[in-house]
Amino acid sequence: MELLVEWARTSPPLPSKRKDPLRCRHHPGAVRDGLKPLLRSRGGLSDRAERLAIRLAAVAISLVAFYFAVVSEVSLVALLLGAYGGVAQIFPPVAAALYWGRATGKGALAGLVAGLAVSTLLLRHPELAPIAGVHEGGWGLAVNVPVLVASACSPAGTTPSTCVRTRRRACSLRS
Repeated sequence: MELLVEWARTSPPLPSKRKDPLRCRHHPGAVRDGLKPLLRSRGGLSDRAERLAIRLAAVAISLVAFYFAVVSEVSLVALLLGAYGGVAQIFPPVAAALYWGRATGKGALAGLVAGLAVSTLLLRHPELAPIAGVHEGGWGLAVNVPVLVASACSPAGTTPSTCVRTRRRACSLRS
Protein backbone atom coordinates (compact mmCIF):
# COMPACT_ATOMS: atom_id res chain seq x y z
CA MET A 1 0.00 0.00 0.00
CA GLU A 2 2.85 2.38 0.84
CA LEU A 3 4.37 1.69 -2.56
CA LEU A 4 1.12 2.67 -4.30
CA VAL A 5 0.88 5.91 -2.29
CA GLU A 6 4.50 6.75 -3.09
CA TRP A 7 3.95 6.07 -6.81
CA ALA A 8 0.85 8.31 -6.88
CA ARG A 9 2.69 11.10 -5.06
CA THR A 10 5.78 11.09 -7.29
CA SER A 11 4.25 10.36 -10.71
CA PRO A 12 3.73 13.36 -12.99
CA PRO A 13 0.19 14.53 -13.60
CA LEU A 14 -1.52 13.22 -16.70
CA PRO A 15 -1.69 15.77 -19.50
CA SER A 16 -5.17 17.15 -20.00
CA LYS A 17 -6.19 18.29 -23.45
CA ARG A 18 -9.62 19.43 -22.30
CA LYS A 19 -9.87 23.02 -21.27
CA ASP A 20 -13.65 23.00 -20.96
CA PRO A 21 -15.32 19.75 -19.82
CA LEU A 22 -18.42 20.57 -21.89
CA ARG A 23 -16.37 20.56 -25.10
CA CYS A 24 -15.30 16.92 -24.76
CA ARG A 25 -16.61 14.20 -27.05
CA HIS A 26 -19.40 13.28 -24.63
CA HIS A 27 -21.40 16.41 -25.41
CA PRO A 28 -25.16 16.45 -25.83
CA GLY A 29 -25.50 15.33 -29.43
CA ALA A 30 -28.55 17.50 -29.97
CA VAL A 31 -26.33 20.56 -30.30
CA ARG A 32 -23.51 19.40 -32.59
CA ASP A 33 -25.48 16.82 -34.55
CA GLY A 34 -28.84 18.57 -34.61
CA LEU A 35 -28.70 22.31 -34.02
CA LYS A 36 -25.35 23.10 -35.63
CA PRO A 37 -26.13 21.59 -39.08
CA LEU A 38 -29.48 23.40 -39.11
CA LEU A 39 -27.79 26.75 -38.49
CA ARG A 40 -24.91 26.14 -40.93
CA SER A 41 -26.68 28.09 -43.69
CA ARG A 42 -26.96 31.11 -41.35
CA GLY A 43 -23.27 31.17 -40.54
CA GLY A 44 -23.28 28.37 -37.95
CA LEU A 45 -22.64 28.64 -34.24
CA SER A 46 -19.67 30.35 -32.68
CA ASP A 47 -17.76 28.42 -30.04
CA ARG A 48 -19.33 30.57 -27.34
CA ALA A 49 -22.87 30.03 -28.66
CA GLU A 50 -22.24 26.29 -29.00
CA ARG A 51 -20.98 26.09 -25.42
CA LEU A 52 -24.07 27.98 -24.23
CA ALA A 53 -26.39 25.69 -26.21
CA ILE A 54 -24.70 22.60 -24.75
CA ARG A 55 -25.07 23.98 -21.23
CA LEU A 56 -28.74 24.84 -21.80
CA ALA A 57 -29.38 21.36 -23.24
CA ALA A 58 -27.72 19.78 -20.19
CA VAL A 59 -29.92 21.86 -17.83
CA ALA A 60 -33.08 21.05 -19.82
CA ILE A 61 -32.34 17.31 -19.85
CA SER A 62 -31.59 17.43 -16.11
CA LEU A 63 -34.90 19.18 -15.42
CA VAL A 64 -36.83 16.58 -17.42
CA ALA A 65 -35.04 13.78 -15.55
CA PHE A 66 -35.79 15.49 -12.23
CA TYR A 67 -39.47 15.80 -13.15
CA PHE A 68 -39.77 12.09 -13.93
CA ALA A 69 -37.75 11.08 -10.87
CA VAL A 70 -39.53 13.23 -8.28
CA VAL A 71 -42.77 14.76 -9.50
CA SER A 72 -44.28 12.35 -12.05
CA GLU A 73 -46.60 9.54 -11.04
CA VAL A 74 -45.38 7.30 -13.87
CA SER A 75 -43.53 4.21 -12.70
CA LEU A 76 -39.96 3.51 -13.76
CA VAL A 77 -41.05 0.28 -15.45
CA ALA A 78 -43.57 2.14 -17.61
CA LEU A 79 -40.92 4.71 -18.58
CA LEU A 80 -38.46 1.98 -19.57
CA LEU A 81 -41.04 0.05 -21.58
CA GLY A 82 -42.00 3.21 -23.44
CA ALA A 83 -38.36 4.00 -24.13
CA TYR A 84 -37.66 0.52 -25.50
CA GLY A 85 -40.45 0.97 -28.04
CA GLY A 86 -38.61 3.99 -29.41
CA VAL A 87 -35.17 2.43 -29.20
CA ALA A 88 -36.37 -0.60 -31.19
CA GLN A 89 -37.01 1.72 -34.14
CA ILE A 90 -33.25 2.09 -34.66
CA PHE A 91 -32.80 -1.57 -35.65
CA PRO A 92 -34.29 -1.50 -39.20
CA PRO A 93 -32.18 1.44 -40.44
CA VAL A 94 -29.01 -0.06 -38.95
CA ALA A 95 -29.73 -3.50 -40.44
CA ALA A 96 -30.59 -1.93 -43.81
CA ALA A 97 -27.41 0.13 -43.79
CA LEU A 98 -25.30 -2.94 -43.10
CA TYR A 99 -26.99 -5.53 -45.31
CA TRP A 100 -29.04 -3.79 -48.01
CA GLY A 101 -27.29 -1.77 -50.68
CA ARG A 102 -30.39 0.11 -51.84
CA ALA A 103 -31.10 1.63 -48.43
CA THR A 104 -30.86 5.41 -48.40
CA GLY A 105 -30.39 7.89 -45.60
CA LYS A 106 -33.68 9.59 -46.42
CA GLY A 107 -35.47 6.24 -46.35
CA ALA A 108 -33.92 5.35 -43.02
CA LEU A 109 -34.95 8.70 -41.58
CA ALA A 110 -38.48 8.40 -43.00
CA GLY A 111 -38.89 4.91 -41.52
CA LEU A 112 -37.45 6.01 -38.19
CA VAL A 113 -39.77 9.02 -37.94
CA ALA A 114 -42.82 6.97 -38.98
CA GLY A 115 -42.00 4.20 -36.51
CA LEU A 116 -41.40 6.64 -33.67
CA ALA A 117 -44.64 8.46 -34.46
CA VAL A 118 -46.69 5.26 -34.35
CA SER A 119 -44.89 4.04 -31.23
CA THR A 120 -45.46 7.36 -29.45
CA LEU A 121 -49.10 7.55 -30.55
CA LEU A 122 -49.84 4.06 -29.26
CA LEU A 123 -47.90 4.74 -26.06
CA ARG A 124 -50.14 7.72 -25.36
CA HIS A 125 -53.37 6.08 -26.63
CA PRO A 126 -53.14 2.28 -26.24
CA GLU A 127 -56.84 1.91 -27.09
CA LEU A 128 -55.94 2.69 -30.75
CA ALA A 129 -53.82 -0.45 -31.13
CA PRO A 130 -55.30 -2.86 -33.70
CA ILE A 131 -54.52 -5.89 -31.51
CA ALA A 132 -54.44 -5.38 -27.76
CA GLY A 133 -51.43 -6.76 -25.95
CA VAL A 134 -48.85 -6.10 -28.68
CA HIS A 135 -46.19 -3.63 -27.52
CA GLU A 136 -46.31 -0.24 -29.24
CA GLY A 137 -42.72 -0.72 -30.38
CA GLY A 138 -43.85 -3.72 -32.43
CA TRP A 139 -46.46 -1.62 -34.21
CA GLY A 140 -43.82 1.04 -34.79
CA LEU A 141 -41.58 -1.57 -36.42
CA ALA A 142 -44.51 -2.75 -38.53
CA VAL A 143 -44.67 0.78 -39.98
CA ASN A 144 -40.94 1.52 -39.95
CA VAL A 145 -39.85 -1.37 -42.21
CA PRO A 146 -42.35 -0.84 -45.07
CA VAL A 147 -41.66 2.91 -45.12
CA LEU A 148 -37.91 2.22 -45.26
CA VAL A 149 -38.33 -0.30 -48.10
CA ALA A 150 -40.81 1.88 -50.03
CA SER A 151 -38.56 4.91 -49.83
CA ALA A 152 -35.59 2.88 -51.09
CA CYS A 153 -37.67 1.88 -54.11
CA SER A 154 -38.86 5.40 -54.87
CA PRO A 155 -35.94 7.26 -56.50
CA ALA A 156 -36.86 8.99 -59.75
CA GLY A 157 -37.59 6.50 -62.52
CA THR A 158 -37.76 3.48 -60.23
CA THR A 159 -41.02 1.61 -59.86
CA PRO A 160 -41.71 -0.99 -57.17
CA SER A 161 -41.57 -3.77 -59.80
CA THR A 162 -38.14 -2.54 -60.95
CA CYS A 163 -36.98 -2.54 -57.34
CA VAL A 164 -38.17 -6.13 -56.85
CA ARG A 165 -36.48 -7.26 -60.09
CA THR A 166 -33.23 -5.52 -59.10
CA ARG A 167 -33.38 -7.14 -55.67
CA ARG A 168 -33.97 -10.60 -57.18
CA ARG A 169 -31.06 -10.08 -59.58
CA ALA A 170 -28.78 -9.01 -56.71
CA CYS A 171 -29.82 -12.05 -54.66
CA SER A 172 -29.22 -14.44 -57.57
CA LEU A 173 -25.72 -13.01 -58.10
CA ARG A 174 -24.77 -13.76 -54.49
CA SER A 175 -25.64 -17.46 -54.65
